[in-house]
This record gives sequence, C-alpha cells and structure tokens, in this order.
Amino acid sequence: MRLGAAAILLAALSSPIAVASDFVLTEAKAVELAVNQNLTVAAGRVQLGAKRLASEKAWGVFVPGLSLSAGLSRSNQETSLPSPGTPYHLSGSAQLGASLSLSATTFQNLQTTRLDFQAGRISFEEASNAVTLQVRKAFYHLILLERQLRVTESSITTAEQTLEQIRTDYANGRVQQLTVRQAELSLQGTRLALERQKVQRENALASFKQLIGVDPADTVTLQGTIEIRPISSQEVAASAHVEERPDVRYAAAQIALQKSKNRAAYLSIISPTLNLSASIAPSFPDPFNFNNPPGAGWNDRGSISLSLSSSSLLAFLPFVPQRVNLQVLESSLEALKIQKQNTTQAARTEIESLIRTLEASTAAISSLRGSVGLAQESYDLTKEAYGLGTADFLTLKSAEDDLLRAQYDLLSEEYNYLSTVISLEQATGLDLRGRKE
Repeated sequence: MRLGAAAILLAALSSPIAVASDFVLTEAKAVELAVNQNLTVAAGRVQLGAKRLASEKAWGVFVPGLSLSAGLSRSNQETSLPSPGTPYHLSGSAQLGASLSLSATTFQNLQTTRLDFQAGRISFEEASNAVTLQVRKAFYHLILLERQLRVTESSITTAEQTLEQIRTDYANGRVQQLTVRQAELSLQGTRLALERQKVQRENALASFKQLIGVDPADTVTLQGTIEIRPISSQEVAASAHVEERPDVRYAAAQIALQKSKNRAAYLSIISPTLNLSASIAPSFPDPFNFNNPPGAGWNDRGSISLSLSSSSLLAFLPFVPQRVNLQVLESSLEALKIQKQNTTQAARTEIESLIRTLEASTAAISSLRGSVGLAQESYDLTKEAYGLGTADFLTLKSAEDDLLRAQYDLLSEEYNYLSTVISLEQATGLDLRGRKE
C-alpha cells in the first residue's frame, strides 16, 4: 500500500500542472492571439501548407521512376550445362530500369498546381478575415455588456438609497407600508436583472476565449472603449474597391484554376506522350558455382527505348468519354464565371447595405442621446416631486425605468454603430477608425 501511494504521489508531482494565465487585451492583441491560436485558422494554415508543399515539389514529375528486381530460377529439365552429369542447375538474374513519360499535359499540370496554391492562399486569407471580424465584434460586445452592468449597478445603488429614504418616511408616518413593499420588490427585480446580465457576460466571455484560442481558466481583461467617430458614407462608397476583396479574388482564382484544368484535359487528348525508358538486365548461370571464372556466361538483356503514344484517334467524337468530359469541364467554367458575377454583385450590395445601416445608426444615436437627456431630466423632476410628496413611488419608478431603458438603448445603438463600422472595414478593406496595428 505504501509503495502504491508513493507511486501515485510521484506521478502527480511529475505530471505538468496547468497554470492559468492573465491576459490584458486590446482589440489588436485579441486579433493577434486569434490569428495565431484560433483552431479554425490553424486548420486552414495546415491545409495551405499542404498546397504550398505540392506547389514547391511539383517539379518531382521530372524525376524518372526507378525499379530494381533480382531473382533465382531452377531448370525443371535435365541439361548438360554447365557441366556433364549435372541434371539441374540454378541461374540468376537482375534488372535495373528507369522510365519517364512526358507530355504537354505534364507542364500544364505544373501550372494547375501553382494556381491551386494561389487560390488556397486567398481562401486562407478569407477565412482568417472572417475570424478577425468575429473577434473584433465579440471584443466590443463584451465591452457593451460591461457598460450595461455598470449602468445596472448604478441603478441598484440609486434604488437602495430610495428604499432607505422610503423606510425612513414610513417610520415617520409619511408613506404607507405598500410603498415600502413596492420599493423592495423593485430593488429585487433589478438585482435579478443584474444576475442575468452577469451570466450573459460570462457566456460571451467563454465564447470569446474559445475564439481567440486561450484556455477557459485564463483570466481575460479587455482594454478598449466604444468610440463613435463620424464617417462620410460618400467617401466610403467612392474608396471601396470590390475587386480587391478576398471573396471576389478567390472567385477569380477559381476561374483561372478551372481554365488550367480544362486546358490540361484538352492537351491530354491532342498531345502525344513521350515515353523514355532504359534498363540493365544481366543474367548469369549457376551463380553458386565458384569454379566458374568471374563473368562467365554473363548476359545483359537491357535496352533503351523511346516511343510516342496517343489516345486521341477517336477522342473528338461527340459521344466519346473524353469529349464529354471536356464539355462538362467547360460547363463548370461557365458556372464559376456566373458565381463570380454573383459574388461581385453581393459584395456591392453588402457595402451599400452597410452604408445605409451606418447612416440610420448615426441618426438613431443622435436621437437616443436626446432621449437620455430628457429621461434624466424627467427622473430628476419626478424624484424632486416625490420628495415633496406630490408624486407617488410608482411614478418615480416609471421615470427610473424610462431612464434605464434610454441608457440601455443608447449603449446598444453605439455598439451597433461600431459593429457596422467594423463590418464595413472588412467589406471595403478600408481603415475607417484610424487604427494603429
């Protein structure tokens, strides 16, 4: 038992202990972490590495194939060789061969491999940008939740002060017990709302940690504010270059790749294949008879050959599979061209939609700021009236709810504005916030 306990203790001490890390993140640092540690990006990086390897080593098709074989055989019939009276004997053989086949398709396939890598690089860029967009929005969504928590906590502090004043007034006979119960119920409801907001923030933080690739046990502190900067929608529309977007460039790369595949298929039909081969094939009788002089009976059946072959004699008949395959490939190319047009139109529509959303959000923020000011003024007046006894608690509570709702609406709209700006940056490739990354 003691030995077993000692072994368990030793294993526990020797095993690595996970230590939680503390991260203080700005928007730029969060994006950097995600690019380096996000699992989706990591998987895309591996796939891109495979395409890069295939592109860099594509010249290997010019390395000839080598084959080597050796064997022994025994005659089943009596023979007078190699010496009289020996009915059976062994003979040895070996062969070393090299072969290489070249055609116009070989060189076109090299181009196809290179284009496939280029398309993969654009696809990886697009996937990385998608993760970056999620990180930026999630970063500021967490900041929004923090601001909402602070507003709710401030509301609770005010409600607690109001409740204490109401209890004092009740003790002095100025208000009824019902007013005390209403204030207590209101405070309890606000506290429950705060707990729900905390749970929402914790869930959002857990998703954010997964997104940036850190351990769930790590502590993450965000440094940033939701800033509203005026942006000229006309300048954005004029500066946007849709053709430079990764999704549009990827669609163009797919067209170039398909054209290369089509040409390779066409060349495989019309161009002959050059076959080169050379071999050394020595054979020697009775290899275990050491009385024979070296090289006795040596015979080389090797050869060098050069040939041309073609399978295009009937390939251009409309019902031949090769011809049908060319037609299918051409249809695929036309589909990709249509898809690129659709991607380009969708990109323009997205930018126009984001600009309209940004303009509407700008107007909404201006209106909501006015609403917050009016709600604050209404609450202050109602609170003063309540202190003078000319307003009841329900009126005061209604004014407080209106102020809290106006503050929440403003915070949410400011986040919506910033989220739209981030999406517009991604859609246009422009730096609309003057970031220094």
